[in-house]
Amino acid sequence: FQEENENKIFHSSLISLDYSTDEECNSNDISTFQKEYWDSCTLEVEKFRFKNQWELENLAFHLCLDSWNEEKSMQLSLVRRLRDFQFARSKRLSKYEKCTYWGVFRFYNHILSIRNDVNWAENTETRRIRREQYMSWEKYDYIQKEKIKLRRPYLASTLILMFFFVYMSSLAGNNWNIEPISINPMLGPSRDVLIQMGAKETDLIVNEKNWWRLFSPIILHAGIIHFLNDIVSLSLVGYALEYFHGTYFTSATFFISGIGGNIISALILPHQVLAGASGGISGMTAVVIFDVWSNWSLLCHPGFELTKSKELSFIFNITWFLFLTVTVRFMLGFSPFQDNLCNLAGMMYGLLFGISAMKYYAIGFTDSHTRKWKSMPLTLIKCLSAACIVSSIVISSVFLYAKKGDTVCHWCEKAMCVSFPPWEELPSKQWWQCENSQCIGISADAIMNESNGAYDVLRLYCPYGKSVSVFLGDEPPQDEAELRRLLPDLCHIHC
Repeated sequence: FQEENENKIFHSSLISLDYSTDEECNSNDISTFQKEYWDSCTLEVEKFRFKNQWELENLAFHLCLDSWNEEKSMQLSLVRRLRDFQFARSKRLSKYEKCTYWGVFRFYNHILSIRNDVNWAENTETRRIRREQYMSWEKYDYIQKEKIKLRRPYLASTLILMFFFVYMSSLAGNNWNIEPISINPMLGPSRDVLIQMGAKETDLIVNEKNWWRLFSPIILHAGIIHFLNDIVSLSLVGYALEYFHGTYFTSATFFISGIGGNIISALILPHQVLAGASGGISGMTAVVIFDVWSNWSLLCHPGFELTKSKELSFIFNITWFLFLTVTVRFMLGFSPFQDNLCNLAGMMYGLLFGISAMKYYAIGFTDSHTRKWKSMPLTLIKCLSAACIVSSIVISSVFLYAKKGDTVCHWCEKAMCVSFPPWEELPSKQWWQCENSQCIGISADAIMNESNGAYDVLRLYCPYGKSVSVFLGDEPPQDEAELRRLLPDLCHIHC
């Protein structure tokens, strides 16, 4: 019954609103009565347009339409579309008033609802001009909802399962033991087990030709804290991104960001062992940030709100969520087996790939008079972004194998990992030391003093390829097990 009433109103508006200044009418095809009726209704629309000019111009501005700015008054066809859009938003507000979303899902659902309402208004105007059957907003919204239901988060679900099985395998390789926080702050297996499972180590990648270690760290995690953080981030960001942009785009974003971040990390931080999907998840987060920035005008207009909830404002909700996600990831990145450089590189690759490959959904009407030359700068930017991705991966890979694992930036290794607490200078008073991950398994030669027959000097072979001699004092320990326990601390102090 409601659709029949809307259909009657629609066909009555066929006559009253179909006349516009940019359409030519043949006087032989229409009667004098129709002419008079159209003229009278056109005057009514002109009065409405003049009365609500500021409101419609404000709405058109937030929809990124420029026709209202090019002419003194908007065309009647654009007025009809804006009025239909306002009607669709009111229907959505009354239907989904109790539906609430949070975080990235709320943002993407908000943008998707605006796009569907704009498309319905465009479809309605097209049917009006062609004298076709009217489609109610409820029916159109139902069709779009059914299309969305066909999308499944295949990538995010597959990655979560792989993360779980690989993490359990790493624990099994460590005899189901969790190393103390002084060795692995993420509460996971030892460094040797992580390397056996495929963690990033530049020496093995370059000198042993283990190139697959640029890919395997994506599904490997250093510990339970690292594992849970990636699972939560992937569930909140990955699911929403795949829901909105599709599986192919999300998969390409994840793997390009993850692999590209591992290459940069292996080049600049050759002596740090890395595990985790931080680069790929950071790349997906960068795409979400770019989406928020590119659709910022659709977050501010009160006519776009989906619900009348008394919760936090829409903008504060999404910005606070993104800020919290990025902050937690970078705070964990300062601990051993983590890498903030991989996070930064992943965000860079994700942003560039989002700019180059993202499908820019036009939220606007056909009457916006968008000229062809306006798309040329966008095409140029997309080509430049794609070229930056390819050139950066190629150049970093060439330098990685050319340097053969040598240190490129000494201060970067100290800046990207912080011993905790940082105000304690003695290793014995710190919870963990960043150098411990490099000094575990270090070798040394004991040198005997011929005068007293004691081993009072150790020659340490540091991780950076140099060796140092350390004097152990007048009464050095002679037990081999005790000397081995001293090696990590001596490496931390002297190497």
